[in-house]
Amino acid sequence: MSGLVHELKQDHVEVFALMESLRGVDIETRDAQQTIHLIRQMLSAHLKREETEFYPKLKVAARFDGRLKNILMLFAADMDVIAQTTLLFLAKYAHGGVQLDFAKELGRILATLRTRMNKEETILYDRYDQLVVAA
Repeated sequence: MSGLVHELKQDHVEVFALMESLRGVDIETRDAQQTIHLIRQMLSAHLKREETEFYPKLKVAARFDGRLKNILMLFAADMDVIAQTTLLFLAKYAHGGVQLDFAKELGRILATLRTRMNKEETILYDRYDQLVVAA
């Protein structure tokens, strides 16, 4: 496993753990709001790192691999929606909110993130590592 993939997977673990830590927490507390702020920072940094360090190598390889090109197009469209939804959710509750609404939305976001992270790790990260080894 490449160093970059290892670090990106670790980001997934940390972001997901912080999101999970919000389950059952009173969203009006300062601790919850600080956790949300930290998640926003971590998620934004992770997305930027993927965009600047991870995806460029895959995009180059996709020029010569139609299957990879199609996979990247599907992942990109999916990620745009997931990232926007997640960041809007975090912004919405950055200063508190209705607890029941927060809990419901958090559950949906966690399920979506878990699915996305698993797909990314098993499909794209493995493909990236194949490219790094071949280089």
